[in-house]
Amino acid sequence: MRTNARLLAVEGDSVVRGVRWLDRSTGEEHEFFSADGGPVGVFVFVGYAPATSFVAGMAELDPQGHVLTDERQMTSADGLFAAGDVCQKRLRQVATAVGEGAATATEM
Repeated sequence: MRTNARLLAVEGDSVVRGVRWLDRSTGEEHEFFSADGGPVGVFVFVGYAPATSFVAGMAELDPQGHVLTDERQMTSADGLFAAGDVCQKRLRQVATAVGEGAATATEM
């Protein structure tokens, strides 16, 4: 695991074989490739801070800044829906965000 890093490149052919990143603390570039040349996995985590300042004062937010929605993904502002990781929920992953997006589009 690498923290305080910026991903520079994901390298490979039909699968990921390595990564290069910049250590933001030192400014040094690093790379990782598996010892046997096999595939490697990459999971990029960008944090928990929701980008919801544009709806502050319009829709109700929790203390961490996540938008509060009902079971239809409707916010406290009439006609304003929210879906994905900006919403208050337990699991923040692409799969849940995509599902909420599809459900929200249907509700709208």
